[in-house]
Amino acid sequence: MNILFALLVLLLPVHAFAQVFKCVNSGAVSHSSIPCSSGAASYNSSRTSGAVSSSNGVITVHRSVDGVYPLQVNLNGINVSMLVDTGATYTTVSSRIGSELGVHSCEATGISNTANGQTSFCSITVSSLSVGALRFSNVPVKIQAGLSMDGLLGNDFLSHFKI
Repeated sequence: MNILFALLVLLLPVHAFAQVFKCVNSGAVSHSSIPCSSGAASYNSSRTSGAVSSSNGVITVHRSVDGVYPLQVNLNGINVSMLVDTGATYTTVSSRIGSELGVHSCEATGISNTANGQTSFCSITVSSLSVGALRFSNVPVKIQAGLSMDGLLGNDFLSHFKI
């Protein structure tokens, strides 16, 4: 049986309704709050590459072929490929993304216990975090030394939604 297990990631934030469409036009991928133009292809639930589909105000992030749940996020105007991680306490980005965000100082620093052992982090606040049509202000984010991916959407962010 070839069943694609979907994680309902951003299922109706308690106070908002939103839909996100992931469109491909001439090879460029974009996310929009309006349906894809007639010349663009949209990802659907039959894809296994982390496709995003939406209907009835529900955003569904499908598991990619390598078993993770990727999501395109915009942090302060920078597009970042993040993974939905219900096992992560905090929303975290790599040092490389921290540099792209122009971080020169931390609000706090510390040591965190992760699935891969102890690591240092730098706490910052990003002025905006967007997922499709959903936009949030003043979002706490950790910059984690040695993080091998762009970032993780952790429970501090995910707890604001019905999942």
